[in-house]
Amino acid sequence: MTTDTEPVLEPLLAKSTQVALRPRYEGSNICTWIGFKHVNYLIEEAVLEHFRSAGMPARALFEDYGLGVDLVGLDTRILHALHMDDLVQTRVEPATKDTDDVLRFRVTLTLERGGQRLKAATSKVAVSLRRSDFLPPRGSRRPNSPGSWCPGWAPGRRSHPPPPCPPTTVPSPSAGARPATTRCWTS
Repeated sequence: MTTDTEPVLEPLLAKSTQVALRPRYEGSNICTWIGFKHVNYLIEEAVLEHFRSAGMPARALFEDYGLGVDLVGLDTRILHALHMDDLVQTRVEPATKDTDDVLRFRVTLTLERGGQRLKAATSKVAVSLRRSDFLPPRGSRRPNSPGSWCPGWAPGRRSHPPPPCPPTTVPSPSAGARPATTRCWTS
């Protein structure tokens, strides 16, 4: 991780978060047992909540800075079956190293069963902040904000922004109308 990104990422990478979640009804695929895919949905939701609690909700990162939060790696081990209506305690712990090119987290799911607290699943999660040209970032750029150090950000390396692309003219769908001009957003 580079020095100029550390202040921005400190809330995300310095502390762990916990949240209680329940598996969705749709996830029950063997009577009341929750399927593997829906266990991963709980893990994904816990990571997204970790971003929210650090002041970096996925929606704001995308709409304000043009950054997509992509879960690019999930290595999950189920140790005890989850059932419908289980209240699952999730814990997200930062695990990013200086040499990593993605954000890494360890997620633990625990639940109470028969008066005992059981570790239900563990997961290693990799998250990439992907620069998107789909929407222009709105609002002003703040110093040390995710938008100021992206594009191509990854801990341990920085890339330079691409050169601005020239306006492109595309034909309008209605005949006789003047062409519409589109621009790509590279800020």
